[in-house]
Amino acid sequence: MAIHLYFSLIPEALIASNLPPEKFGQYYATGSSYKSKGQCLFFEVDLNFRSDYFDIETAIERCVPAADGTPKHSVYVSVYRVLEHLPVSVLGKLHLTTSYGHTLGLERGEMPPDECRCIDHTWAGPDQWRALHVAQQRSHQVRSPRLSRASPLQQPRERA
Repeated sequence: MAIHLYFSLIPEALIASNLPPEKFGQYYATGSSYKSKGQCLFFEVDLNFRSDYFDIETAIERCVPAADGTPKHSVYVSVYRVLEHLPVSVLGKLHLTTSYGHTLGLERGEMPPDECRCIDHTWAGPDQWRALHVAQQRSHQVRSPRLSRASPLQQPRERA
């Protein structure tokens, strides 16, 4: 069974798992009785990455399916000072997961210069930004982030 390496941003952790990203996001957000639940952000990490700081080999050895074939959900490699010991070059897709377990994977890429027309950080009209933006709306009922092509200045205003 395949092994994946994930870097969770909140809570900060490096985790090995047999679950593919969509299933891992669902497991990590909806959790088990002993883990906090909620929205999560995590990166895929290159499985060939090794560091003197992390004991990745031991985690990979422990990341084996159960006797009945059930995949191993998580083996924590580290929960301390992970971010500062991971080079950006080993990070893959970023995954955003809702508190209900729906996961969206975002590929790393370069933004073409004509896609973002920012002039001295001033508003130059409705076509200034064509990139995607993530916004967090705060209301009584919903606290879900949304993905939009609208710039932060074009986002709908919240009502008090």
